[in-house]
Amino acid sequence: MEKWELISLETDYSGETVAEFLEKEAGLPIKRRMQHKRKEYIVKLKQRIIRIISEAVGASKNRKMVVMGSGSFHHYTYGLCKHADKISQNYGYIHFDQHDDYQYEEELGYRDKQRLGCGSFVKDILEDTNASAALFIGSVPPKPILVPGKRHLHIKDKEIASGNWFEKLQKKLAWLPFEVYLSFDLDVMEGKAITTAWSPGFMTTKDLLRAIAIIKKSKKIIGADIIGYGGADNIVPGRELYQKIIKALS
Repeated sequence: MEKWELISLETDYSGETVAEFLEKEAGLPIKRRMQHKRKEYIVKLKQRIIRIISEAVGASKNRKMVVMGSGSFHHYTYGLCKHADKISQNYGYIHFDQHDDYQYEEELGYRDKQRLGCGSFVKDILEDTNASAALFIGSVPPKPILVPGKRHLHIKDKEIASGNWFEKLQKKLAWLPFEVYLSFDLDVMEGKAITTAWSPGFMTTKDLLRAIAIIKKSKKIIGADIIGYGGADNIVPGRELYQKIIKALS
């Protein structure tokens, strides 16, 4: 399988901190660092997000691994999945997160369906891209109103907390297409692994890396993004977690 292109999308200062660590301390070559002039400004229009992602990842169809900072920008994954459409006609979307990010526009006060937020974009991925199924790892299942014709699979937060969910992961993966896109919001992790803007989840670093290994063994990973660093753990564990995930996926 072709190598990854590592991209840093620095929409906020925590994302810039992650990139600085990866380049200067971890020694990881970043293909492109895209820095927004208006740091912390959250874009919510779908077409503008797609343009931002297109500028960040470039025109090539090579596999992209995109690192970002705050989880408030997780809906930019929508644009990354639109890029994944250029690589695959049918793929599964795997969502590591303690939130399902499946809310509807009206719940968030949006007036039209062209707007996204970090709590509402997964539904739009299933509606607008070639993703034919979603596997949610670490959250409670989405609400009963689901995108028709798309498979929804779950490994709940309580199962993650039990530490005994890998056999179930293998079974769930069997229901996904061979090609998959992975999105990691690191608020799914336990508190000692990383500081995020949300209360911590239950996943240990050891379990996360084991899950990645299981996915790599049975699926072709066509793209990935990592997000969630809150910029507060100056002793570095959160930034090191990015490094460990990148290494596990490589």
